Order: sequence, then structure tokens, then C-alpha cells
Amino acid sequence: MKSQRAVISCGSKLIVVFLILFISLKTFGQDVELKKTSKFKQTITAFSPGEMLKYEVSWMGIIAGKSQMVVGESEKLRDVDVWPLRSSAETSGLVKKLYKIDNKTVSFLDPTFCYPVRFEVDQYTGGRKEKIELNFFQKKRLIEWSRSYKGKQSSGTSDITRGVQDSLSSIYYLRNQDLQVGHEIKIPIFASRKKWMLQADIVQTEKIVVPAGTFQTLKVKPIMLPESEGKPKGTMTLWLTNDARHIPVQISSEVAVGSVIMKMVSMKIKSEKSKNGDDE
Repeated sequence: MKSQRAVISCGSKLIVVFLILFISLKTFGQDVELKKTSKFKQTITAFSPGEMLKYEVSWMGIIAGKSQMVVGESEKLRDVDVWPLRSSAETSGLVKKLYKIDNKTVSFLDPTFCYPVRFEVDQYTGGRKEKIELNFFQKKRLIEWSRSYKGKQSSGTSDITRGVQDSLSSIYYLRNQDLQVGHEIKIPIFASRKKWMLQADIVQTEKIVVPAGTFQTLKVKPIMLPESEGKPKGTMTLWLTNDARHIPVQISSEVAVGSVIMKMVSMKIKSEKSKNGDDE
């Protein structure tokens, strides 16, 4: 029974690793909040439509689930060309029997500015269903959110800083930055109906081996800082390839018993640079 509770506890922690694929993620003394000038544009070189990353997730040496991250082909949303960033995750094997997780997340990214226009979550976790929708109006510095959970509906609005990220787009935004050991990056995020500042320390370089191969990586320690009241959150470590793409090849998250480790098993990369349009 004790072992079963440990696995279930692991399952609940997996949702953090899965869903946000890691609400995680710091240029030395640089706040990545976009400056109030006409130069809001970002040139995306780290990723492009057609990229697909697949992972296996294990706990205490047991394969607990699988996940993938995909950059979809460009589509229109609110008259804006967007790239859908899709993340899916599900438990498998013993963990699935004890604690089923089936999560689907999508962030519709405006590639001209590398910030989200819309964010959607559809998740099933241990018998509980939840849907979340965030609509970002970046120029107006406003967000509209809605949540459906256990049959109850809630919604509201919040002021934001232009350039704010959601929990999924933040990892892509981080990938597109100039990451150097010893530096720190800060990224404003809206998640769980709250405003956060995501900080990531670029700790060191490290060579790691995962099913997809051997990689030279940057080891990143992220932490989430609440805008007002609340405690910082951060038990994860990320390993991003030490190249221009900064692909997440491994993620580790501490849980009550042991740790959950996510390792890349395959990747499909489309070698194209993004083409950005004019400013809004």
C-alpha cells in the first residue's frame, strides 16, 4: 500500500513535468520583459514548424509514461499567423493502472514576437478532468482566462506585461535566448491564474546520454517566483543542448520518493529559419 501511494504521489508530480512540460526556466541581470519600443520582434532560430521531440518518463527506474512536444505548421488565429506548440503526455504500464494521466496542451505562438496569442489545456488526471483557456491580448496588456473543473466554471481577466509567456511557450522562449554558463534569465509568465517571474540559472555544461543519443548540454536550474504572495516553486533541472537550438534532452523533477526523469528518445528537426513579418 505504501508503495502504491508512492507511485500515485509520483503520478501527481508527473502532471507538473508533463503539462507544463516544465513550468520552468534566467541573461545575466537581464529582464526578458520586452522593452517599450517599436522593436518587439524576435527572430526565432532555435525551432521551427515540423520539429517533433519524443520522451520517455521514468520513476525509480520504472517507465511511467511518455510525452512529446511538436511545433505545428503555421495557421491563422484572430487574423494572426501562429505556430501551434503542442505538448501531450500520458502515463503507461503500472502507473497508468494506478493513476491515469492524459494531458494535451497547446500554445498558439506569434512567431514574429515569440509570445503566445492563446493557450489551451485539456487534461485528465486521476479521474479528474480540467480545461483551461487563456486568450492573450498582448498589445492591450490584457488576458482573458476560463477554467472548467469538476463541473464548475470560472473565468476572469487580468492585466499583463506585453511579452508575457504561458507555461509551455516559456520553454520555447528560453530556447531562443543566448544561454551562457553563469548567466540568469527572467521571463514573465501567467499560469494558474497568477503572474509569475520564471528564473533560470545556467549552471554548467554537461555531457549526458539519453536514448536519442549523446549530447553536450547546458544544465539549467529553474525557479518560479510569485509576483506577490506565495512561495517560490522549483524542484526541476533541465539539460538543453549546447547549440543554437537548445533542445531539452532531459528533465528531472524531485518527488516525495525519488525523482521523475524525462529523457528524449527521438527528435525530428526541420532545418529552417523562421521568417518574421512586420511589427503590429
